Amino acid sequence: MAVTIRRQNLPRSAAQFAATFRLSLLIAILCLLTSVSTASTITGKVTNLSRNQPSSEDDVVLYRVDQTMHEVSRTKSDTHGAFRFEGQEGSHYLVAVLHQKVSYHTKLLSGTDPVVVSVYDAVQELAGVQESSSTLFPKADGDVLRVSEFFVVLNQSTPPRTLSSQQTFTFLLPRGAVLDSTAVQPPGTLPFLVSAAACGTRNQYCIAYPIRPGMTRIRALYHLPYAGNISITASALRPVKEVALMVPDSLRFEANPPGTFTDRGKRNELSMYLATSVRSGQSLTFSLSAADRVVGGETATTSATPMGLSLARTVGQTQPVQQLAPFSPGKRFLSWTILICALVTAAILMVLAFRRVTGAPAELGGQAAQRTVTIPYV
Repeated sequence: MAVTIRRQNLPRSAAQFAATFRLSLLIAILCLLTSVSTASTITGKVTNLSRNQPSSEDDVVLYRVDQTMHEVSRTKSDTHGAFRFEGQEGSHYLVAVLHQKVSYHTKLLSGTDPVVVSVYDAVQELAGVQESSSTLFPKADGDVLRVSEFFVVLNQSTPPRTLSSQQTFTFLLPRGAVLDSTAVQPPGTLPFLVSAAACGTRNQYCIAYPIRPGMTRIRALYHLPYAGNISITASALRPVKEVALMVPDSLRFEANPPGTFTDRGKRNELSMYLATSVRSGQSLTFSLSAADRVVGGETATTSATPMGLSLARTVGQTQPVQQLAPFSPGKRFLSWTILICALVTAAILMVLAFRRVTGAPAELGGQAAQRTVTIPYV
């Protein structure tokens, strides 16, 4: 479809000005459209660090993250390990890659840089995996003692590989304890709940979650009956470099025998007691009882609980998790492109305007001829 209009022939200078103006406007529009079209593109590459080469034919999934995770799109990495998705401006995204039945995923995406997802070969047995430390946080809650125990597991295998089997990690609870929940925090990501099944001896539990190269943090929440005084024996299933207790002011700690734990002072308003170089099979026994304090000249039993502890903070992060802005991969590119296009267009128009004023020829006299101009209607 076309719209036909009639107009008078324009002087040469004016016609050149109008034509160049239309060209400049078209350039600006094309720049804007190009910027917008690339603003939501998510590109990346999957690399197998066990082999130091691109990983092809892996399932790659794009998730939109709000209160939960929603699968948006799915593809496979190509022969170069590359993948590509189209997202929406203002949404939160992360990318997950499934390699040899183990999932690896990014943090929330932000910025314009391509995504790099590292994967590893999975094996059922692996040397170089060890428990580095165990930290217990007891808290009295009425007639129960609630304990948050954190295990730090290091995978220092060479070449780096992932331990993946039905029992990747086992832990032992004190006698009489009831397991409430278990969570895992893989290297570089946030923690999430996993299932733990009873296995082996009494009070022993196993998880089947893959142990990736680097530092994995595991949290077990459990409780024991408590009547103001309790004796606990913690047994080590494997050699552990450090076992720590973080005790609030509401509880009084006593090691049995004395000297098993070293008083390391206050950490985050909690008293720290530390046992080092714990051997496999070694038992550590200690007692906890309600502590008394003086309030307004009177002795009172405190029921104060330690400050709220998240898994991320407890396991060694000194800074809170940063809240990332919504995914906007083309925002900076879009702003610079529009600015450059606007400056170029303005410069062209200024030059043309200056040339029209200073160098335009005198218009020819007489009646200007009529002509027909056909403009495509899009």
